[in-house]
Amino acid sequence: GMLVYPYLFHYLLDGNSQQVGMSLGVAIHDTSQVLGAAMSYRDTFDDEVALKVAAITKLTRNLGLAFCIPLLTIQSHRYQEEQDKSSPTGDDTKKKKEEVSKDDTATTMSGLLKFQKYVPPFLWAFLAMSTVRSGGDMIFLVDNSYVGDGAQLYQ
Repeated sequence: GMLVYPYLFHYLLDGNSQQVGMSLGVAIHDTSQVLGAAMSYRDTFDDEVALKVAAITKLTRNLGLAFCIPLLTIQSHRYQEEQDKSSPTGDDTKKKKEEVSKDDTATTMSGLLKFQKYVPPFLWAFLAMSTVRSGGDMIFLVDNSYVGDGAQLYQ
């Protein structure tokens, strides 16, 4: 996709920068490959807009995952609980489930622990690193001490 899509979308979308960027951001799975394809498009067709649109599209989709994953996990757990309640079980299985549910109740008395079971650790790490990265940018913007080629973007 990284090698073919820039040319294919340029042809199919008549070189419309925004549509090409949106298509690259949606059609390619990996973020680094989206940016690689968009940079290839920029260099080939001298179009900076497609690169920016592709990057924003892909990063917006990634951010959306931070909300979708916990919601889908909660929905899956609720569905599984409904299935467990409706299925007939033997006495031994009921006793084991009661013991497990007592343990779950003890460990999830605070709402935070119950919520944490629905949110995978990698998602917390992603959100933390995104916050650190954005906070770091804001510190440099306030001090006007941002050094490099990107300095013109912020002034």
